[in-house]
Amino acid sequence: MIGTAVYFAEGHLRAFLSFGARAEIQRSATQTLSLSNTPFEGRRRRATIEWRVTERFGKVLPYATIVRYFIASDGKRGQVLVVTRLTEKEACHVAHIDALANSDAIMMARRVADEVAPKFDCRSEPRVEGTPGILRR
Repeated sequence: MIGTAVYFAEGHLRAFLSFGARAEIQRSATQTLSLSNTPFEGRRRRATIEWRVTERFGKVLPYATIVRYFIASDGKRGQVLVVTRLTEKEACHVAHIDALANSDAIMMARRVADEVAPKFDCRSEPRVEGTPGILRR
């Protein structure tokens, strides 16, 4: 989204993404999936971010993002959609959705982004939506 900072970090084979003016100190800057992951597919070094936005007072404001992470676990590969809430004051993971175990994963992610993310308490842990698949703990 034009004008919204995106923070990216990597550590221990995991990616961390956060958003907003103070992205690097938001909770989402410390949140990742428990499995090895990256938002980059194959050799591409470019992630795709779906911005969920609203318009207020003539300004377009993002309230959530959806990012597809590519997962590797015990020789298995998977994909997880991560829904992140964002406001002017906070950013945090809301939900994780296995994109391969759920045939309607992107629709689920959009519903969570639109209905759950705006009211989500960032002190809470993100929830697994739909069939857990690779997210099974």
